[in-house]
Amino acid sequence: MSDTLPNLLQTRGYIVVKKIFPRPGKDLNAKNAVYLALRYQGSLNGDPNTLLYLENKQYSDIAKHLRVIKVAGPTLNDRAPMFKELNIYTHNWKNRTPTALREHLLEVYTEDSNVKNKGQCWMVMDTPYPSMSLSDLVTYAKSTHEPIPEPLIAHIVLELIQTLIDLDTNWRVPVPQNEQAEHRGCAHGDLHYKNILLSASQRDNSVVFPSLRIIDFARATGKSNLKRKERTDALTRILEKLMGSNTACGTRKHVGGKECKHSEEWIAFWDDLYTWNRQVDVPEWRPMLAKHKDMLEKVRNNVPTQDEEKIRGLLTQALERSGMLISDEKWEAALVEVGRVAEGIAGRAAEALAG
Repeated sequence: MSDTLPNLLQTRGYIVVKKIFPRPGKDLNAKNAVYLALRYQGSLNGDPNTLLYLENKQYSDIAKHLRVIKVAGPTLNDRAPMFKELNIYTHNWKNRTPTALREHLLEVYTEDSNVKNKGQCWMVMDTPYPSMSLSDLVTYAKSTHEPIPEPLIAHIVLELIQTLIDLDTNWRVPVPQNEQAEHRGCAHGDLHYKNILLSASQRDNSVVFPSLRIIDFARATGKSNLKRKERTDALTRILEKLMGSNTACGTRKHVGGKECKHSEEWIAFWDDLYTWNRQVDVPEWRPMLAKHKDMLEKVRNNVPTQDEEKIRGLLTQALERSGMLISDEKWEAALVEVGRVAEGIAGRAAEALAG
């Protein structure tokens, strides 16, 4: 982040709290950067309760005022994907995004975003805090050599397939250089487990399953426009990652000489998905969901007692290892900066009244 960006964002009502991408020693070829920032403007002027939260350090409350700010690289080629992503959101969010789909996407605040051909370029989005990527979950699970419980995998697969169906049903992709034309349906174009966010969500009294959100629509296109290499076995690859965290296998072929521990229904679903997804040019998710939905819901909704604690522990520990949490020190620094800005606002207001 350039030295001038924090000051520039402060003039727009944001205090940068933490850089979450690229992470140190990782994502070395990344062109964009992503920050968590605290939205203070408006709350300082219009909501005294928020100031009370800040003073009392009630982090669960002030987390509601966090936003994700994605900053583009310096070249036009770096910015072009951001132009496209913001255009897709603007084209669809207000009139074509039902509540059920909104719950699986990040809202973009177009009025706070600054996407232009010159100067610093960024997008402001809502953020479910705390959250992590599906990549973080899988990486942690692999490090423990423990399988991800089937109910959690079933939940993620159900949420993901339904979101893909809702995107195809509701969203349209604008045609470049033709504002009046649009492609029907929306294919993500870059779906992988780093572009899927998981955040804590209470589904019932016994098990906390994560809510799922798909991010980064910079490569989205009309479904019929997908290049053949992108006609997509993305869901299969994601499921491979989930199942690959197991010491047993995801298919009927055993890995490492260990016996497969999955149910026959589960293996049948995996075999069917794997085969079907490579035979169809542009996969239709509806028939696949219709065929296996009952089984997946049964697995998700009938969680063995031993899996309840496994799921809770796995999500908690993976989140702690993800690097996405804000430390007390960073909260403190952000609150000090908010206080400094508040004093400046109060001082300028007093001077204006005195004048």
